[in-house]
Amino acid sequence: MSGWQTTNFILAILFLGFALFLWLRPYDGTGVPNTMYVKLISLTVLTIFFAFIFLIEFIFYLILKNNKK
Repeated sequence: MSGWQTTNFILAILFLGFALFLWLRPYDGTGVPNTMYVKLISLTVLTIFFAFIFLIEFIFYLILKNNKK
């Protein structure tokens, strides 16, 4: 397994773990019960964060790929 695949696998496992944690916890960080609305907002923020990480990783991949030529 290459470094890129290992990194993406670890990030996917982290994303799934955090998503399950956010979805299944009964109360949020302030002690307020989690409603469907709060769960969706939390998952949206998590998805945007991981999308940003994957975007940075993809940009580095393109830069490294072009430098090899």
